[in-house]
Amino acid sequence: MASVEEHVQALLQLPSEDRARAVQLLLESLDRDPEDPEADARCAAELIGRARAVIDGTDEVKHRVEQAWAVEIERRLSRIDAGQAKLVSMDEAVIRLQRAARGQ
Repeated sequence: MASVEEHVQALLQLPSEDRARAVQLLLESLDRDPEDPEADARCAAELIGRARAVIDGTDEVKHRVEQAWAVEIERRLSRIDAGQAKLVSMDEAVIRLQRAARGQ
């Protein structure tokens, strides 16, 4: 049987509308708390909000990753401009990637 992580990875490959539907179905499957009937609504609203943020691209994690990549790109460009980076042709880069994929 597949692990939760494997299921999540499979779900992440789906289009955004299908992922949103999966979230909805999972939320509906949660056990109800008879002591706090409002808990389900609060939980669902929060999770739906987070899911929408991810789908819309406003997710904080995505934003932080994009910021980190912007910093890394600037660092790499600075090294190129300063002559500190060794550049290779696209053909050489492909050869290196193929070798790495084969474990050579």
